[in-house]
Amino acid sequence: MSKPHDNLTSVEQILHLSFKDRGLLQLALTHSSYLNEHPDEVQESNERLEFLGDAFIDVVVGEELYKKFPDLDEGALSHLRSTIVREESLANAARRIRLGQYLRMGRGNKKSSERNRDSILSDAFEAVVGAVFLDQGYIVARVSLIELLYSELNHLSDMSLEKDAKSQLQEFALREGKSLKYNVVAEHGPGHQLEFTVHVVVGEQFMGSGVGRRKLEAETNAAKEALRAIS
Repeated sequence: MSKPHDNLTSVEQILHLSFKDRGLLQLALTHSSYLNEHPDEVQESNERLEFLGDAFIDVVVGEELYKKFPDLDEGALSHLRSTIVREESLANAARRIRLGQYLRMGRGNKKSSERNRDSILSDAFEAVVGAVFLDQGYIVARVSLIELLYSELNHLSDMSLEKDAKSQLQEFALREGKSLKYNVVAEHGPGHQLEFTVHVVVGEQFMGSGVGRRKLEAETNAAKEALRAIS
């Protein structure tokens, strides 16, 4: 495992930034499990920075969507933002920069499977964004965040299509007075190349299956298959 100093340098290089207060970056990489096992070494985990980063991400993504889609109403903008800032999306952004390998975690959480959990990665991503904001200010942090979320921000048309397929199936289920469930039935591949298989069930009837690199993509493909079966 790399030394903490090496980890900080690596993350700075990935972010193309040099922190004025490297303690903020160290804090952003400190999971609560590490604090629990090293109370004499550290007094705080990254949870407060996570809170700040979460708020900052909402503002920046909201601003980007507001400018990019002048004709969308509040509801549509909110939907797009929730898709971008959801746990899975932020975790994927964290994986692209290999953030998990730089986290300080307790012994029980050091396994690669724990480091690759969506919840841990998305929380760490938010914490790092919060640290960049405090250390570098709004403008630099905004530019950095947009670069980190480039993939999500530039696939908004795909997200709209995903919304349409799932929305149409939801409307069908409501008209029929039936429940609608998406179940992940399989996960294949290594952590950074996971592929999900999802089944969609309307009422008690299996309606379709979908595969995708993201759960949302797999759900969308399942919804499309279900819509083809209905029509």
